[in-house]
Amino acid sequence: MPMTQSAKQQGGVRIYVKFFFLVSLVASFMKVSALIFPVFLLSRQTYRWISARLISFFSGLLLKVLGCRVHVEQTPKHRKNNHLIVSNHLSY
Repeated sequence: MPMTQSAKQQGGVRIYVKFFFLVSLVASFMKVSALIFPVFLLSRQTYRWISARLISFFSGLLLKVLGCRVHVEQTPKHRKNNHLIVSNHLSY
């Protein structure tokens, strides 16, 4: 079934709206990151903790804006030791 002209226009508008939110989120992340940078001079561990929370928060927002869905099958038990995160994808 062919798309009507109004459906094509709505799709084009949706792309611009998503792009606007994408740029806004990246700019907001950069501003907030710049504001917390002085914490790095006081404590590296605190800076890493805050940075991890910020990255998690903004990446979650970005996934929602772009319409991505994340499905988690198993969550690891929370431990005090370090973790290694491995991405499961191929790059060509």
